[in-house]
Amino acid sequence: MDKPIKTQTVEVSRAQGANGSLAFVYSTRRSGTPEEEGLAEQALDEKRVAACVEDLEKRVADLFQMDCAGEPRDETGFDPVPRELSCLVLPPPGLLALVGPDTHPRFSCCPFCDTLPWELVETKKEVEADSVNMALACHLTHTLPLGEDPPDRPADQILFVVNPGMNLCETPGRDDGSCATHAHRLRGLCEKQGFRARFLSGADATRDNVMAAMGKPGIYAIYFFGEARMPLSGESVLLLADQPLTVRDIRSARPAARVVVINACEPGPERTGHGVFMYPRPLAQAFGECGASAVIAPTLALSSNSAAMAAVSLVHNATSTTPLAAALRAMRRKSFGKYQEGFADYRWAAYRYFGDPNIRLAAEEEREEEGMAGEVERVEE
Repeated sequence: MDKPIKTQTVEVSRAQGANGSLAFVYSTRRSGTPEEEGLAEQALDEKRVAACVEDLEKRVADLFQMDCAGEPRDETGFDPVPRELSCLVLPPPGLLALVGPDTHPRFSCCPFCDTLPWELVETKKEVEADSVNMALACHLTHTLPLGEDPPDRPADQILFVVNPGMNLCETPGRDDGSCATHAHRLRGLCEKQGFRARFLSGADATRDNVMAAMGKPGIYAIYFFGEARMPLSGESVLLLADQPLTVRDIRSARPAARVVVINACEPGPERTGHGVFMYPRPLAQAFGECGASAVIAPTLALSSNSAAMAAVSLVHNATSTTPLAAALRAMRRKSFGKYQEGFADYRWAAYRYFGDPNIRLAAEEEREEEGMAGEVERVEE
């Protein structure tokens, strides 16, 4: 079995610094105690941070179009903006120095800080050869609220909500059939881990059907593959066959799933009414309040083909002995290798992990037999 991932909660807030001006204030606390263990800050230059984020948005939009068209990225990419953003937001001498050796940061961010693209931030603020992308260098996670305890009954089912709009995996020249069939590949991989699959796809994936299925006993994980709207302000929703699924709907359905993957993606290069940045915190928090231990969701717009490949890579690496966060980092590293080769592949920067990094994708009965049904770690915000 893989070694458990050791984490340290890092609270990040926009607050008054030591000199009285606004700053990014970082603090670390030992679990269960109020005492601050580490404290650092970085002066906040909101205009320069906003300029970096705007620049990244344009670059993501270009990469998205290239990915949809199946074109190489050539010289298009994120550099040098992540380095500049890191210099603006990280405290000296960098974030990893706050959490210590062999420990991975778990962010608890204020609303403003939560909107920043942390998955593109580097490990150090200075220009150094060993400064690398933080999401590749460590198991980068974000906190979930302390929700309901999982029910005592075994959970060995995965609910698949797939392509409710029946408009995905149709990008000309980009799909060899693997996108449209990826959910069945996921089903096969999950069945090897002892799960049973329940499918709601196309016209059957209505709001009422999804709410009813989410609330049924025995659901260990939920996989959503479809369109979503996750704006900075306004209501976050998952688009279903008839009506959107809202945060209120999730809380009403009270799903007991331990793991939720919101694999939101785009049907094609034309996006209407929303940009390339997405803010999944409200949806993740709703699932966390109902008892989810881990939620994975994108913060950047993705083509349906790329989202499908990301899911297959994630589940392929997620076993009964491998923590889910480690499986996500394995997907990131594979994607980053393609990015370095000149492909418009930015899946490595596109997903955010909320919650317990050590949860595993194994049916409840199997986990109990192997002695892995330990307490689930969640952090109260």
